[in-house]
Amino acid sequence: MHERERHQRAFVVFDGAIAVPEAERGAFVAQACGGDADLERDVLSLLEHHVPESKYENMSSQPPEEPKDLTGSMVGRYRVLNLQGQGGMAVVWKAEDHVLGRKVAIKFLLPVYARQETPRRRFLREARAVSSLTHPGIATVFDVGEHEGEPYIAMQFVEGRTVRQRLKEQPYAPAEAVRVALHTARVLQHAHAEGIIHRDVSPSNIMVTNDGTIMVLDFGIALRSSDSRLSRTGDLMGTMGYMAPEVLAGGSATAQSDIYSLGVVLYQMLTRYVPFHGTQTGPDGKIPELQAEAVSRIVRGVPKEVDAVLEKALARDPTARYTSAKKFAEDLEGLMRVPSLPHYPRVASRPPKPRPAGGTSARIRSVFSRLTGKSST
Repeated sequence: MHERERHQRAFVVFDGAIAVPEAERGAFVAQACGGDADLERDVLSLLEHHVPESKYENMSSQPPEEPKDLTGSMVGRYRVLNLQGQGGMAVVWKAEDHVLGRKVAIKFLLPVYARQETPRRRFLREARAVSSLTHPGIATVFDVGEHEGEPYIAMQFVEGRTVRQRLKEQPYAPAEAVRVALHTARVLQHAHAEGIIHRDVSPSNIMVTNDGTIMVLDFGIALRSSDSRLSRTGDLMGTMGYMAPEVLAGGSATAQSDIYSLGVVLYQMLTRYVPFHGTQTGPDGKIPELQAEAVSRIVRGVPKEVDAVLEKALARDPTARYTSAKKFAEDLEGLMRVPSLPHYPRVASRPPKPRPAGGTSARIRSVFSRLTGKSST
């Protein structure tokens, strides 16, 4: 196996492992690695140094660099109050706008990326992408600038918990999970209509604010769908475990790949597991044709209408998925009207077991027709 292939598989297995309860990770990694000692060593090393909320762009093994403490500093017209959070590429500070007297979020690249031209361009592209979008589920960009030679973005300050943070504390009620996915789909619908593909829909990038608003965060690797670079192969961008199989294979990111990623997030909100624990690539490094196990089989009380919607969102073939976030949102709205959708948390009885893809079953097609009044195709 080539080094890049092994790294790719290591990050896929790693992303599956962090979704498994800690006591089960050793057995999970051993099984997922299939006796490959080098691969297992790489995955265990990633787990040993795992920092929650971290993301890995282009399989980089570059360790995060501690940002300079800006507490109390003036960044342009903003006085920095405190650190809010740090991800794989950027750090966010809470600050106060001394001109308008409002709280803002100041986002900086981590120092190692601030010194590189490509991450700087992507960072400023985020500001342009978000500033072109007007939606209550997307933080407003107020300003861009430089501080001591490093670019920053000043944007609307929102407080709340990301889906990933919430999942670490308590499970979602199925009705609540569907509501979060529905509002996220509406945000994606707006972005896609403006020609912008998010490319990193994941639990870390969906926040429920203190007033209940669903916000989609971090458009740092978003691109316009007309951008020719979307067709460039081998440019792996996003969070492993949530990337669509065609993107993982080096294909183009599209609205359908965002839909797939949101389907993975919904599956995880319902079960606390991603659907394909380390099975995105097989022993030969190729992506197998797998289908997610129906949620209703592992979470008691979840209606089969949920299975039908997820099966379409998670279709391995992008042409078999929802053709738009709008259509996905419409079916999520249909789920909200299903009387048997539980409104209190449920716990999965076990991790999901993906099965070979064999097309939509007659049972699922029947349920889908009852839910939507139309064919699943």
